[in-house]
Amino acid sequence: MSLVETRCILFLLVLAIGFSSCDEAEEIPAYLYIEDFGMQTDPLDEGSNSQNYRDVWVYIDQQPAGIFELPASVPVLRSGETTVSLFPGIYENGISATRVIYPMTTAFDQTVTLNPLEIDTLSPVVGYKEECNFKMVADFEFGNPFDSSSPDMQLSLTENEQDVFEGNKSMKMRSTLELPNFQILSNVAYELPVDGRQTYLEFNYKCDAPFTILVKAFGDGTASFEVISVREKEDWNKFYVHLTPSLGQLFVEGFNGPFQIVFAGGLKDDMESANWYWDNVKLIHL
Repeated sequence: MSLVETRCILFLLVLAIGFSSCDEAEEIPAYLYIEDFGMQTDPLDEGSNSQNYRDVWVYIDQQPAGIFELPASVPVLRSGETTVSLFPGIYENGISATRVIYPMTTAFDQTVTLNPLEIDTLSPVVGYKEECNFKMVADFEFGNPFDSSSPDMQLSLTENEQDVFEGNKSMKMRSTLELPNFQILSNVAYELPVDGRQTYLEFNYKCDAPFTILVKAFGDGTASFEVISVREKEDWNKFYVHLTPSLGQLFVEGFNGPFQIVFAGGLKDDMESANWYWDNVKLIHL
């Protein structure tokens, strides 16, 4: 075959491919719009319905379609009747690089009829899974399940409206130069799973200075494991702490519980006083 014939054949192939692609209809997506998740709880057993879901994990007909920051507009290359499953996502340990589905909550499922270019607005509502075990649900309305490590520390329950997240009371710690550092411990040591089952600590908070979350373990002696440090926050925020890895590490070191939850902090170098506030502290495991 001559060079000229070869070039002619290649040219005809390119033309054939081009005409073929023109015949194919371009896929046009439908859209889902999700503003936020609603959270439904049993106030007596599960406490507050406050949440800080940052993302939505989308599944279309049980296939992953992506992770989207809320509020989200989600393109879907599908038409007709479609099953949509939405999972709430959190910043695990407050870190945006560790975005995960919150394992304590249910998914939201809905069947929708999708049409190209049309927008379906979904209003997902989720709740805690039935298998969740609530070891602590503290709203501080009728008492405080935490004690300070010293009676001289200024631990209290505040009813100041500006310093209460919801309800009538929140837990407050105040530090001054006379006693700049503090440690608050749960007044119960809890039996928690050390076999890899998911365990989380949730709370609302605001504070003038950072504080640290630790787990104090009992066994053949005691040990404290630092889980995460939380930065200061002027306005109320919701935080999710993943305790499973810490409990597993303590178990490897010979401490299988029970376990206390610890908040510890203190003044920064340029401070004369600082306040820390917590509300809706929950300790949950599967």
